[in-house]
Amino acid sequence: MKKLLVPTDFSPAARSAGRYALHLAQELKHGLLLCHSWLSPVETPGGAQVVCPLADDRPINDEVSTQLKAEAEKLTEKRHEIAQLFPDHFSPPLAYLAAAGELTNVLAKITEEQPVTMVVMGLSGAGNLEHLFIGSQTKNVVNQATYPVLLIPRDFTFRPIKRIAFATSLDKSDIAVVHSLAGLANIFSAEINICHVSNEKFEEGEDKFKADIFMSELCERVNCADIHYHHIKSMDVDHGLDWIYEHSQTDLVVMVHRHQGFFRRLFGVSHTQQLAKHIDLPLLVFPPGYGAAL
Repeated sequence: MKKLLVPTDFSPAARSAGRYALHLAQELKHGLLLCHSWLSPVETPGGAQVVCPLADDRPINDEVSTQLKAEAEKLTEKRHEIAQLFPDHFSPPLAYLAAAGELTNVLAKITEEQPVTMVVMGLSGAGNLEHLFIGSQTKNVVNQATYPVLLIPRDFTFRPIKRIAFATSLDKSDIAVVHSLAGLANIFSAEINICHVSNEKFEEGEDKFKADIFMSELCERVNCADIHYHHIKSMDVDHGLDWIYEHSQTDLVVMVHRHQGFFRRLFGVSHTQQLAKHIDLPLLVFPPGYGAAL
């Protein structure tokens, strides 16, 4: 059975992500895997402190496993509540594991060994957004991921996904990503809004020609009946993102994370304040060229 992988640091934001993932797993008919990675401090001979996993840290592992079990039990209680309200709905099986190592390495190993559809992580909100996106485990996971990463705002309540906004630069490799995204859209009977932002200096004819080619190839390859194209003319991409969040009435924003241009700035200092006022929506980040079906 396919699974949603939910890393947790036992924070309120992580718990929100877990609750969201539980509802999503119910709709997708996936299992849930809750995980926690931990590191041990080791004093080096020179006096500087480094962090690395130890071969025999059973007391730490036992303590972490106890915390993780408690988190899993909370999710199990929530699953029972949902089952009582919707007895005919799918009830996702729930498992958990604790592992020593860097979070990115732990997640990579799990996704290689198990059928993980996506990783679901929590965000703390506008106040901590810069910390989360700069120099944090969240940033590292997104930068190194070969799988989709779904970022859930703290205290966000799950709602059925009816509108998906996919922000694209019209790169042809994004078509494979939309093909994968269509699986999620079809499950929820959701519409996909393809949103392309270009500044005022961009030639209208050239932009339209590029969009026509992109949408023509998209319609040939993607099996989703409800796909629409929106050209957002803005002074810059940042303001175009404003429009997507404020006017598209979307339930989920989707982007491809690239390491240059706008997508690099999305996870950098220059864009954190721009994202801060939009942290009330889930953000699904695909690695470039991702094409496996959801």
